[in-house]
Amino acid sequence: MPRYVLDSNVYIEAERNPEVRERLTAFTQANASTLYLSTVVMHELLAGVRDAERQAEMERQLLTPYRNAARIVPTDERVWKDAANICRAFRFDLPGSESRLALASFRNDILIAASCRRVGATLITTNSRDFAAIREINGLHYAEPFP
Repeated sequence: MPRYVLDSNVYIEAERNPEVRERLTAFTQANASTLYLSTVVMHELLAGVRDAERQAEMERQLLTPYRNAARIVPTDERVWKDAANICRAFRFDLPGSESRLALASFRNDILIAASCRRVGATLITTNSRDFAAIREINGLHYAEPFP
């Protein structure tokens, strides 16, 4: 059975666009038992919350179900080592690519990709540009919403 991790940009786009929200709801309902949450995605989402009320709502609606199902992917030693290997490849093996590492969002994408590999998940994202580059290094499986 396939496993999926949703990128933060999917949640953000669903918050802004009712059509995407509908598609996300249908996808999550159809795949509830195979969805995982990366702690990096959790970090990105919580960092964008403006107030405590919205954070509590996000905890209740988004994080608690993953926590209760024990499907939060930790950013553990294995993930950090995989991410380091990806960074090293961008820095030394792909001439001209090391500048991407200066962007915090790209480094987060590397951690998300490593998180997906940890649990054998396909990443659902709207950011195919960055993840296509990462896939060339670590074989990440990703899909643009929704497979």
